[in-house]
Amino acid sequence: MFARHTIRIPIHLLGILCLSISIHTYGNGETLLDIYALAKQNDHQFKSDYAKYQAAIEVAAIKRSALLPQINGTGTVSHTHHDISGSLPEETNNNANSYGISISQSILNISAGYADKQGKVEKRIAAINYQASQQALIIRSAKAYFDVLRAKDQLQTANAEKKAQATLLKQTRQRYEVGLISINNVHETQAAYDNAVANAINATAKLDIQYDSLTILTGKLHTKIIPLKDNFNAEPPIHNQQQTWVDVSIKNNYALRASELTAESARISAKAASSKHLPTIDSTATYKDQSIDAEGGSNTVTDSKTTEFSLNLKIPLYAGGKVSAEKRQAAQKAIKAKEDFLLTYRKTVQNVRSLYRSVTTDIAQIKARKQAIISNESALKATKAGYDAGTRDIVDIVNAQSKLFQAQRNYFDTLYNYIINTLLLKEAAGNLQLSDLEHLEKSLDKK
Repeated sequence: MFARHTIRIPIHLLGILCLSISIHTYGNGETLLDIYALAKQNDHQFKSDYAKYQAAIEVAAIKRSALLPQINGTGTVSHTHHDISGSLPEETNNNANSYGISISQSILNISAGYADKQGKVEKRIAAINYQASQQALIIRSAKAYFDVLRAKDQLQTANAEKKAQATLLKQTRQRYEVGLISINNVHETQAAYDNAVANAINATAKLDIQYDSLTILTGKLHTKIIPLKDNFNAEPPIHNQQQTWVDVSIKNNYALRASELTAESARISAKAASSKHLPTIDSTATYKDQSIDAEGGSNTVTDSKTTEFSLNLKIPLYAGGKVSAEKRQAAQKAIKAKEDFLLTYRKTVQNVRSLYRSVTTDIAQIKARKQAIISNESALKATKAGYDAGTRDIVDIVNAQSKLFQAQRNYFDTLYNYIINTLLLKEAAGNLQLSDLEHLEKSLDKK
């Protein structure tokens, strides 16, 4: 476990580093779970994914419909006028009314049966993809949140460096004015200060950009979020063997599972296309009630009721080559889906291995970068002593000072990389949950 480090630099070092760099400058604000709740409610990507899921699960019902009864009702009202010269009567009018109902039921339709199976598979794919989108929302929320904290820490570091370089520049000018050093020393410290100013401007812009990214996710404006505690611990992965993570991801990774089912769906689709040349059988029952009122001549009213039952056999013989072409097309799509699955499998394994290495490397680097800060503090102190003794010049102090602040920036980068990479590793393994955000929530400094 590695505690987050608060840097305190002795004020006696040339009087230029009277500062304490810490992430404890934030007031009360929104937490990680607050951001996640807003994102779940307002993120347009998540809403789009949900609508896509709702649309996709209807595929099963659509494809099954061909196997279920088809019921249709009909109704007709008509009037016919006849005007015949030389006959008696010369005019007749017929009024006809009819209504009917027909019911048809598929008895044998192998292609539709395969389509029904494919619909069930596609419904499972939709559910898996939606679960993946829920994990993606957790990742987007965490990344947006910690990107703001990263940018804020970098801005604090940049402002502290600017202040330190300004103090060094002031003291260098004073020494130059009394003839203790040459103008070259002033130029060197001026350049270092100008560079620090530029870095601070850039860091300010990056923080604004990250807040804007957070707004895109949540639909709300944000000005303050809660930082991590100073004693944040970088915990090792719950599985300490890389292969264990690989095995878990092969079983649970949502993208891999969806790809596998997509290949299965394509195989079923190929079977459905191959069966389109087979005969189909369906039965039909029809009832019709018709009434005809003839005016003129006999002035008769005729009522008729008709009931019909039929068994229909359809044998596809030739459809212009369409059936054969669809069969070849479906076969190639099945091959493509299989290759896509194998590619996804390889990428999943490689991604999990890479993320596991990243997390374990981040943990080691957090410790090393923390030590680098301490080492650079000592180096700056030694450089100052050498400067006072006349063995080091002002350029050495500028460089030592810059290295110290760069060590601070590297530490923050590694810390936030560790957090995001840990979540990405869990996502790749298919076991990322809201509880992971709740665990991180406990590491926030809410006081």
